[in-house]
Amino acid sequence: MATTLDISYFNSFYIKSSKNQETWHVEESRIKGGFNEVSVDLGVKAHAVNEDYAEEHRPNAMIYSGIFNSRTGLNETNQFNMALPITKAVDKANGSIQKLYAEETNLLILQEDKVSKALIDKDAIFSAEGGGTVTSSNVVIGQIVPFAGKYGISKDPESFAAYGNRKYFADKNRGVILRLSSGQGGGDGLTPISEFGMRDFFRDKLKQAQRIVGMYDTHHQGYIISLQGDSIMAPEAESTGFYETISFSDPINGWTSRHAFRPFFGFSHENEFYTFQTQNLWRHYSNSRHSSYYGDQIVENSTNVYSKAPEITFFINQNSKDENAFYALDYEGTDSWSVKNIKTNTFNFGGSNETSLDVGKNINGYNLSGNNSETYINASLFYKKGQQYCAAIQNDSMIRKDEIWLGTSVDNLDVTGVKGNYMQMTFYINTDIDDSLGPITNYNSRHELTNVKTYFNPL
Repeated sequence: MATTLDISYFNSFYIKSSKNQETWHVEESRIKGGFNEVSVDLGVKAHAVNEDYAEEHRPNAMIYSGIFNSRTGLNETNQFNMALPITKAVDKANGSIQKLYAEETNLLILQEDKVSKALIDKDAIFSAEGGGTVTSSNVVIGQIVPFAGKYGISKDPESFAAYGNRKYFADKNRGVILRLSSGQGGGDGLTPISEFGMRDFFRDKLKQAQRIVGMYDTHHQGYIISLQGDSIMAPEAESTGFYETISFSDPINGWTSRHAFRPFFGFSHENEFYTFQTQNLWRHYSNSRHSSYYGDQIVENSTNVYSKAPEITFFINQNSKDENAFYALDYEGTDSWSVKNIKTNTFNFGGSNETSLDVGKNINGYNLSGNNSETYINASLFYKKGQQYCAAIQNDSMIRKDEIWLGTSVDNLDVTGVKGNYMQMTFYINTDIDDSLGPITNYNSRHELTNVKTYFNPL
């Protein structure tokens, strides 16, 4: 039963001891005992209880805890004080937040359909005229400023990579690859780098990709993105389905290389480039073998070990509505490249069921000619002209209308050129093996291929 006692002290009250019923303590009823300070009354609670407390999913919002100070040992990371403004939300109409990236005193926020930045430990104060001034404050996440353009990261945060003041990522929903730059004066913002000669490719391939992995290679200064046809997230699992791994170079603003490796993830450290494949971590550019990834190799004669020979397939004049006669092919690079599978207007019915309108004879590399091109005037072979390697495209099928007939019967090649709307071909390194000399071409070494072009006459 409660007991009330009158005391002669002003602004005070008794507190009974829990140890001894006869012991009482006198406490002041005003905070700090000051004149007209806030008075403490009976029934005041030390904390409030939220009766409506429940789990809430806010995919467009952020929450932060108390501070952590390693110098003083203060650790409040387990405290989320609802009396403080510890949440910050972005526009829900732009989808969920997929990626946060802290950059100096700004926080990059990547939603499915929008990219924004937020001020950290500072806020923007606006004048009556609308001008803004950044000032320090106790606000952890300050003003949120969206970047111009309706772009986001979709649901592929693994595609994000950063180097210096540039960030790269994929927007699958819009079929583009983006670069975000920030420099003096605000930088150039968001740029769809997939528009640099690869618009159709990414528009089609991003639709098929279930997993998109992005990484930056500091060794060659380029952004590498791998589009993969499965969504396996376990690094120890073997991946299946299609994949395309391509690199982008900022100095030339273009897509420079297609790679034959399929990484689970990749990163750069101390100017070295690493990727994961199954349970292993691989360092790239660490030996003299080229076009050989993750231990992939060819063993010949039980003694010689070689890298797999590189191949790359081109489609020339792919979207043409007009028929053409393709009659010549040039390239710049090393002299070891040969060409096979020259076809026009190909169509795949699935599996190996492929049809084509016209077929060309394979073209052997210049290094197979013995540097005596006079002997091979009528053969399908590259010859050197200045700094280029050139070859005539020889027809390897029946004579068709509008095709040129030589009538020489040399090597059964009576028709030159191939006819069609577009042409497909595969450049490769000849891997024929001589038992005594090894491979005709040392395809463990470096081989370059640039600036492939063809010549044709509209029909």
